[in-house]
Amino acid sequence: MRCIGFMILIAGAILAAGRSRLGAAGPETAGGPSAPGTADPVGERTLGEVLAASPAWQRPGRAVDAALVTQLREIPPGWSLEAVYGHWCEDSVREMPILIALLDRLGGRAPAVRWVAVDRAKRRPAAVIRRLGIERVPTFVVTRHGRELGRIVERAEPSLEAALLRILRSEPAAPPPAGPHP
Repeated sequence: MRCIGFMILIAGAILAAGRSRLGAAGPETAGGPSAPGTADPVGERTLGEVLAASPAWQRPGRAVDAALVTQLREIPPGWSLEAVYGHWCEDSVREMPILIALLDRLGGRAPAVRWVAVDRAKRRPAAVIRRLGIERVPTFVVTRHGRELGRIVERAEPSLEAALLRILRSEPAAPPPAGPHP
């Protein structure tokens, strides 16, 4: 969890310096309430913003499986995640802390993650919801080189670690290099 504490410190400094947001663009990713009278953030977020909005997500409800973390570390780099969630959603409240703890345990082998908060009606941010076909949250979309390998929707079975490993291991082998055959 030391990495998460450091990331929160860095995120706080970035926010204090002018709410800089890597990779975010357009008014829908700037955040904002999901419904009148609420403070649920909407749009692309940094990990620091995710944790600032839901500090309890720094404490998962269960331990991450160390054996599966070791196996995930052996997956070749280059895969990434798009985590679409709602702070208001009980499935997100259950799964997001586990994802955050898993990423922390993966350390330098953790994938790049794009964090996207949606409103309660799952209408905003419209471009992301349309592009990914989001109907339920959380939805964790696993990609490699821009190609979707699989997704985990609402509840990872039997666990988030096992579901990610299953998706990443089912990836077809890379095509042979082009060129003359001997």
